[in-house]
Amino acid sequence: MLPFGPDKHAKEYLSDRIGKLVRFNEVRIMEILESFQYGIGYIFVCFFLGVAMDFMFPKFDENKDSAHLFMEVALQCLALVLFVFYGRKLVKVMPFMFFFNQALFGGKSVPKYRAYESTEYEGEVVIGFVLVATQTNLLKKIDLISRRLYEWLYGEERDTAQALKKDGEVVKQTIDREEKQMEKDFGKVVGDIKAIEKTL
Repeated sequence: MLPFGPDKHAKEYLSDRIGKLVRFNEVRIMEILESFQYGIGYIFVCFFLGVAMDFMFPKFDENKDSAHLFMEVALQCLALVLFVFYGRKLVKVMPFMFFFNQALFGGKSVPKYRAYESTEYEGEVVIGFVLVATQTNLLKKIDLISRRLYEWLYGEERDTAQALKKDGEVVKQTIDREEKQMEKDFGKVVGDIKAIEKTL
């Protein structure tokens, strides 16, 4: 017998979670609408704030020394923290706009819905993608610093583009070799067929 097993209430728990998963009522619709509303709000705010902030900081210059670049990266990251803080507050100014006034599924009243508690209300996912993606200069600076650090540690340059090109050449050589082998095997099969035809 195994020394472990499921919780004694596992059946009830599983049934409850499946019920919540497939549930589709006024509350679930309002949850989805709230996620959409604040998701769109964070997309707009993070995009425009992100572009503005990337424009405010110095452009990427690979001729700058690493200490200077690291200082710029640190300051821009701190500014990101500040922008996220106030970006959230800006989006949260908008009230939830999709409260139902009447039941849609035959109920006598609309179930109570607690707004402003969904995960999307905080906007972590959208902020993570949109705000970071707009920081083109920041990402270039971080990449350059990491490549310089790699070169200092290992004594050789880490060129991502060159590495990808080398991998592509290896793949191409493998494909060419396989094609030549297939042509050789096909020629052998044709020769065997002709030899068999001569014996008939």
